[in-house]
Amino acid sequence: MRRYQEAERDAAIALALRLGDEAAAHQLGIPRRTVSSWHHRPAQAEIIVKSRAQLVDRYREAEELALERVITGLRDRRTPVHHAARALEALATQRALLAGQATARTETIGDPMAALRSLSDADARDLRVWLDHLAAATDDELAAELPRIVSDIRRVESAALLTDGREPDNE
Repeated sequence: MRRYQEAERDAAIALALRLGDEAAAHQLGIPRRTVSSWHHRPAQAEIIVKSRAQLVDRYREAEELALERVITGLRDRRTPVHHAARALEALATQRALLAGQATARTETIGDPMAALRSLSDADARDLRVWLDHLAAATDDELAAELPRIVSDIRRVESAALLTDGREPDNE
């Protein structure tokens, strides 16, 4: 059985954090089970925390470079910036994940269940049947249903806005 240097183990753990155990093992030529056991062993927590912090710093650096590229591209109208903007988004998301931060935010105003409680028994039954149908549907069936679903949602939203005395947006 081969014995690995501490630096090799640390590098494997850091790479496994970025790429996953299997990809790290393949790239370094170390058996996957070995990398996985190092990565998931409680004794390695300190190395993992240190590696994760280093990764967060590297993502932050890459994010800053992408941001500079986006800013440069915005100043020069001839330069397409969509690739740099997409890279910036991906880097920011990965950095947020590694740092334990939120990658998305949702907000609910009012009582989200109020609309469901206001349904008649018949409408509630229809909704249950429809949701059961969606849960059992294949991707092709869902794709075929999507235009009708969107239309129904817009109709319900418009009716709710009119009930509240607001005008619906015409998209």
